[in-house]
Amino acid sequence: MEFVDYAKGLQPYISEGKTEADYFVAIISNFLENNALDNCHLLNYKKDTQYRYMTGNKISRRDAQYVYDHRDLIKYTEWLNKKIYNSDSREQVTIWLTKNGKPGEYIENECQELLEEIILSLCQNVQKQKKTSSEFEESLILVQEIEKKIASLPKPLPLSVPDTITDTEMPYISQLFAAYGDAETCPNFCEDTFNKFPEYKHDFDDRRIEYFSAASIERSVAELNSQNLSNQFDILKTATFDNIVDTSRKKYSNGYEKMLNVMEKATSSPVENYILSSSPYWINGKIKKGVCHHLVNDGKLKWVKSND
Repeated sequence: MEFVDYAKGLQPYISEGKTEADYFVAIISNFLENNALDNCHLLNYKKDTQYRYMTGNKISRRDAQYVYDHRDLIKYTEWLNKKIYNSDSREQVTIWLTKNGKPGEYIENECQELLEEIILSLCQNVQKQKKTSSEFEESLILVQEIEKKIASLPKPLPLSVPDTITDTEMPYISQLFAAYGDAETCPNFCEDTFNKFPEYKHDFDDRRIEYFSAASIERSVAELNSQNLSNQFDILKTATFDNIVDTSRKKYSNGYEKMLNVMEKATSSPVENYILSSSPYWINGKIKKGVCHHLVNDGKLKWVKSND
């Protein structure tokens, strides 16, 4: 892997919208020991030179050797962890790593190892002979191009949460009330009961945000007006259900505890075959949780089975 491939691959998740030059500086400066920053030529080059490193220009052997000799792997790993957390993109980075030969289990460390390997290869200045691309390599390039196009999709249009509960929300909201009531031994839990148990009102508001986050994906998929993507929300629901079904079948002390465990499982699991997950805007924790509420609406999931 070349440096430009590495940087571009992680750009949607760790650049925070920086310019190409500033993003390059962020990678190098966070990979270096603090006491080595001032003497690093790469950080002192002009912006247009730094920009060209992001478009394919090779880092010189001398500059690469300096970076390698003064690398701070713990610092870089901690920086990656912060950026990936802020962008809520652990799943996307995991997918990217597995497609580049890494297991995708300890993603910050694997990203660090990749960059370390790239810098070391630049130090060694190994000249690899170009070879004719195989059919497999050409297919891989095509897949990567498709993923780049997906990653550049516009953000889905957000749906605001209505002040009053809509009819379409009633199935999952009834289950929320049942879960709250199950936890507090209050069988007739309703909106008025929030006065007695105000802590659940905050949870309830969050759940409605989750539901409409997923609903925005459903609507935005339709508005993409693409036959190839028209089934993506159904694929997302199917993948989510497959991820959480075993967790939902376990025994819990109450329905609220069951819901929390299922939501945790949903957010931590990758969604197979949902190709829009290549874009950081089309999948995140709120969307995954919201899909669970849609599964409740579909009758595939319940927090309290007796609530029919």
